[in-house]
Amino acid sequence: MFNWHFTDTKLAAEGFIIPDSNTTDEDVVWSIGQAVDFLSSVKKDFSGKSKEILGKSLEMRNLIHFIGDLH
Repeated sequence: MFNWHFTDTKLAAEGFIIPDSNTTDEDVVWSIGQAVDFLSSVKKDFSGKSKEILGKSLEMRNLIHFIGDLH
């Protein structure tokens, strides 16, 4: 979850290439999208409604936190 709290603008001087090992697609923008997708999902949890509510509650907390990080 380390990369989920910020986003980097990948810049390099002309003629330089950023190695793939230094880049990731999982940043704060990605994590906000994941949280929104999870919260808007209408999939039912077969093990019980309380687990679904707990999951959405935790994801809402993450969403609020990540938006605060981005701000």
